[in-house]
Amino acid sequence: ESNWRPMPPGTVGISVREFFGDWTTARRSRLRIDCLDGRVAPRPDANARRIASAFDLSADWIVEGAINFWAHQSEKIAEAHPNAFVPSLSRSETKLPVVTHGWWDLDDDEALIIELDNPQAQFWAFQLATSLWSTLEFANRQTSLNMTQAHRDDDGRYRLVLSHVDPGVRNWLDTTGLRRGIPILRQYRAEPRQIPATRRVKIDQGETVLAGPRRC
Repeated sequence: ESNWRPMPPGTVGISVREFFGDWTTARRSRLRIDCLDGRVAPRPDANARRIASAFDLSADWIVEGAINFWAHQSEKIAEAHPNAFVPSLSRSETKLPVVTHGWWDLDDDEALIIELDNPQAQFWAFQLATSLWSTLEFANRQTSLNMTQAHRDDDGRYRLVLSHVDPGVRNWLDTTGLRRGIPILRQYRAEPRQIPATRRVKIDQGETVLAGPRRC
């Protein structure tokens, strides 16, 4: 039925992405893979030539797929949209969450104010990544915020502060000291889908410039 997906020849794995709003109560799925026909796939010979070829393929993928490709994407965004989000939404014609991303380039005393109307979404979240699109440390640093974690201002808008130092506001996104990087926004079934507005400011311009209420 609708929950079936074909497995093309050569398939070796499946990727699953889950979205958690309330991290304190959410529980991950319990997934397993069953072999339905009972057959066992033959194991390839572990000879030296095959192992050497596999190492070469892995190295090529790391250099081209995990470094050069993402570095090129970052270069394009940094040149065209510094301290802003790309003015378009990706995957808007699919059932997947729509995505928009941007680029920050901030001095130590600067912050990027990110503003967003309430998306009215089943799920939305900001996430920070390196220039190679690797997720920043999220277990002990506040490098992401979603619809259950972020504070909404009285006018109905969300305002987040992306900066190197903690400005004392609730909606702080921690760069972990990286001067440059990628902010990513995912929206699932949002109405309306939107692209955040941004403003680069000096942190010492005062509390009124920064977003949201101060933390107690």
